[in-house]
Amino acid sequence: MGISEVEARFEPTLAQGLVLVLLVFVAGFALAPVGRLVGLGNVELLEYLVSGVAAPAAVLWLGVKLTERPWRDALPFRRVAVPAIAWFLVAQAGATALVLGLVLRFAPLSPPPESLVRAILRGGPIAVVVGAPVVEELLCRGLLLSGLLRTHGRWVAILGSAVLFAGLHMNPWQAPVALLLGVLYAYAAVMTRSLWLPIFGHMFNNCSVLFGGGVVEVSFGVDGPGREWLLMAVGASVLLFGAYRLGQVPQSAASEDVLMQAAPKGVVEVERAAMR
Repeated sequence: MGISEVEARFEPTLAQGLVLVLLVFVAGFALAPVGRLVGLGNVELLEYLVSGVAAPAAVLWLGVKLTERPWRDALPFRRVAVPAIAWFLVAQAGATALVLGLVLRFAPLSPPPESLVRAILRGGPIAVVVGAPVVEELLCRGLLLSGLLRTHGRWVAILGSAVLFAGLHMNPWQAPVALLLGVLYAYAAVMTRSLWLPIFGHMFNNCSVLFGGGVVEVSFGVDGPGREWLLMAVGASVLLFGAYRLGQVPQSAASEDVLMQAAPKGVVEVERAAMR
C-alpha cells in the first residue's frame, strides 16, 4: 500500500475531531424527538439512550466509514498482558480516589443540577454502565485517538483525545473528571494498543457514579476536615505510580501497533521510538 493511498483516508485531526464531537450534539438534537415519541414512561432513559449512546454511535459509524478501513483495524482490540491489567487497576483506583476527593471538595460549592443527576440515575445500568462507555470509548479512544496518533505526536494525541472526550460532557460538573479520566484511558490505549482497559475503566467509573452514593459518604473510611485533600493527594500519587508502572510493562513482539498501522513510514518509526 502506497503512502498516497494512506493520505487519501480520513484520519481525524484535532479540528476534525472537534467537528465530530459537535456532530454528536447535532445528532442528539436530531434524534431527540424520536425518543420523546416512543415514550414508554421513562423519558430520561430514552433521552440518555439517544444523546449518550445512539448519537455518538451514529458519528462513530460515519467516522469509521470515512476511514475506509475495516472495523477491526480502526478499532483495535488486542489481548492485554496480565501485569498491564494489574497496573491499570492500580491507576484506576488512584483516579477514583482523586475524583472522590474533588467531588467532596468542590461539589458542595456548586452542586450539579437536579436534572443532570436525574438523567444519570434514570438512565439505568444498561445505558450508563454499558452502552455509553462502550460507544464513547470506541469513538474517543478508537477512532479519534488512532487518527490523532497518525496526524500528531503521541502526547498531543493523548491530550487532544482527552479534551475531545471532555467536550462530549459539555457541562462544568462532568467535563473536568472526563478530562482527567480521558488522559488515563488514552494513555492505557496507547500503552496496550487495545481498547479493553479503557472500556473497563469507563464502565467501572460510571458504575461507581450510578451505585456509589454510599462510597461518597464513607469516603474510604477517611474522615475529618482535610479528608478530601488527603484523598486527592493519595489518589494522585497512586494514579501516577500505576500509570508509570503500566508504561513499563513490555509489550509482546506479536503486539504490533494497530493504532498506527498504515500510517506513513516516518510517523510510524517516530512513534515506535517514542514508545520504547
